[in-house]
Amino acid sequence: MALIAGIGKSTIQYLQKDRSSLTQLWDTNTSLSTINSQAGDGNVMASSVFVLDGDQHLVEGGIWGRYSAAILF
Repeated sequence: MALIAGIGKSTIQYLQKDRSSLTQLWDTNTSLSTINSQAGDGNVMASSVFVLDGDQHLVEGGIWGRYSAAILF
């Protein structure tokens, strides 16, 4: 199986919940902030794609770059 992941687009890597103290419990009403990375295609991190076994290929760009690359493989 060929796994094709895009990179170079801002992609949410982590969600971060704000809290004022390490001793407080999470408040379900607090807002989330995001930690973004360029190691994804705008939707999915490349590391998430490569959790599966298969031939790994990285393509610069978003989802359309992955579709174009899939035609070549």
